[in-house]
Amino acid sequence: MLNNCILKVIWLTFAKVKTMNRAMTLSDWSLLLVAALLLGSTFLFLNIAIKEISPLTSAALRTLIAAPICWGVMRAFGARLPRAREGWIALFRLGLLTGAIPFGAIS
Repeated sequence: MLNNCILKVIWLTFAKVKTMNRAMTLSDWSLLLVAALLLGSTFLFLNIAIKEISPLTSAALRTLIAAPICWGVMRAFGARLPRAREGWIALFRLGLLTGAIPFGAIS
């Protein structure tokens, strides 16, 4: 189930790779702008927040904001949370390696 979700995200991300020889459309520019804003704003807000609140509080707030958004995107793509223990362990490892450790190191 988790692998299906990951494969869907990868496919949707790279579905247009074959058509990269064309000019970018307004939709392409919009997606690029949204991605840049989301990724860039993370570090801006982290830099501001770290001066006012502790790193642990900052990480907890980011998680509380991001979790419902991620859940909504997941549901929009038709994915479900794993039911088996192995799926939760895989998600825990993914979160630890891609979120907790890198952002903890930055903080």
